[in-house]
Amino acid sequence: MEEVSNGMQPRVEVRNPWFAILPLMLGAFVGMFSETALNIALPQLMKALAVGQSSIQWLVTGYMLVIGIVLPLSSLLTKWFTTKQLVISGLVLFIIGSLISGFGVSFSMVLVGRMIQGVGTGIILPLMFTVAMLVFPPNKLGSVNGILALVIMFAPAIGPTITGFILVMGSWRDIFYTFVLFLVIALVIAFFFVENINQITKPKIDFLSIVLSIIGFSGLIAGTSFASHAGWLSIQVLGCLIIGIIALIF
Repeated sequence: MEEVSNGMQPRVEVRNPWFAILPLMLGAFVGMFSETALNIALPQLMKALAVGQSSIQWLVTGYMLVIGIVLPLSSLLTKWFTTKQLVISGLVLFIIGSLISGFGVSFSMVLVGRMIQGVGTGIILPLMFTVAMLVFPPNKLGSVNGILALVIMFAPAIGPTITGFILVMGSWRDIFYTFVLFLVIALVIAFFFVENINQITKPKIDFLSIVLSIIGFSGLIAGTSFASHAGWLSIQVLGCLIIGIIALIF
């Protein structure tokens, strides 16, 4: 009976588990939607920002690069900052990045905004699964994780389609304003329903490992991104991959 009882109880009791995780689901949806949303708008962005194809691709590559850097640090962040601080920070960063990109008058400005968005997504994505594991009982985690996985898979799948409608009705700037609309809703819900569920232990930080992690994952992501136009056997791609692998080994 004790095992059954344990399976029915979450590790952390909150007022409403679904409302506690809803801001994270919205943030993750927008983050993954943003991954593919710009692909169809790249020709317009090239013309508006007066840059070539190799440069404009960094709006996608740079975004993924920053996510890859922040994701491995998520476990450390949860031990130094409260759940509410992380959720609100991730959403606010994504909003700020979207506004910078939306009002951007140059390629550099739009790229900086995209990278700030990447930081927000890198915080929100792993935190969503962490919170789910704590606030839902074990016997419901299968269905909950299925829903979270559906959110992550569905968002990039519909990204190009929704972006197409937005571009027909408006401009590429409206893509970023659409992000802000959803994220403001998520931010309001987070203020009222997200509770602090993680334990703050503030462990010692291994700065060397963090630096090597940044170099390692940056190299792997950059290498695979460049391979689409430079080829897997190009010096650029092989150099990034080798540097990334060596850094991760150390």
